[in-house]
Amino acid sequence: MRPSFCMLFVVTVLLLGGCGNSAANEPGKIEKTFAANGTQTIAQAACEGDAETLKSVIDRYPSAITDKNRNNVTPLIWALTCHGLEFPDLVADRHLNSPPARATRDTAIPNLNAIELLLRSGAEPNLLIIGDFGPTYPGEAKSWIDGYSPVLIAAEFHQPAVLRLLLQYGGDPNAKSRDIEHTALSLAFSRARWLDLGPQMSPFDDRQWDNYFLLLDAGANPSETLGNGYNVVEMASLTRPEIALRTLKNFPFDGKLDTITYHTIDAVERGFPNANVRRELLDFLSEEKGVDVEAAIVAYRSYSPPADDIFD
Repeated sequence: MRPSFCMLFVVTVLLLGGCGNSAANEPGKIEKTFAANGTQTIAQAACEGDAETLKSVIDRYPSAITDKNRNNVTPLIWALTCHGLEFPDLVADRHLNSPPARATRDTAIPNLNAIELLLRSGAEPNLLIIGDFGPTYPGEAKSWIDGYSPVLIAAEFHQPAVLRLLLQYGGDPNAKSRDIEHTALSLAFSRARWLDLGPQMSPFDDRQWDNYFLLLDAGANPSETLGNGYNVVEMASLTRPEIALRTLKNFPFDGKLDTITYHTIDAVERGFPNANVRRELLDFLSEEKGVDVEAAIVAYRSYSPPADDIFD
């Protein structure tokens, strides 16, 4: 179960304030994580974005690239987490009229070149972390990223440039967490949905959805059922109808359409925002997917149970 909105807000503030997984700044932490000196040096250089040192050490200890500790933590995972896990769109000036350009946002990643060097040298983008590594939810013992792979970490917490690199070097766009509760796509969706807080706190633009559509472009399956029994399009039909519509229009979807239809009718009938987009989604379901929307409306009005709360 993911944390509530309030918990996420508190955790995000802490992480952006530097209280996340600050492993690279803790004396002795890297030595406790990796036994071999070569692996320690590679992990540290990758964290710091020191490509020159990184290349030199890789040449001397090529096998250290794939070294892992008892939790399956590799230098690549270290490089993705050593500065803390954060939501990069949640910054103090997110409501300015002149947002930073996409290129600036992507090239501002201090260790991006080092991450690419790790991947080019054979680092594994799909290895799942096992057990206690990284930050935890407040009041819980379980690591935040227990069961995550580098692709999953990037999908939820990193900018598109990082995820794009991982996919380019063999990352699985359909990656699943070890408990099979999350996919890379569902994590990118959840992150974007939460960052897109609504009209009263609208972000710069729609960049928070970049990871989601990047994964779809790479072949992620939006029909995949998650641990909560729903897929991302069904979830989007509740609160982000424009995302549901764009996904259905542009990507293969072989899931059932009845839940999407019900959620959309329910939102229109209840007078939820974005009525025009919701009606456009219903038209698309009728005209392009063959759904008998009129019959579904009649059925809804004759018997309308409370809408499922799939986010509990």
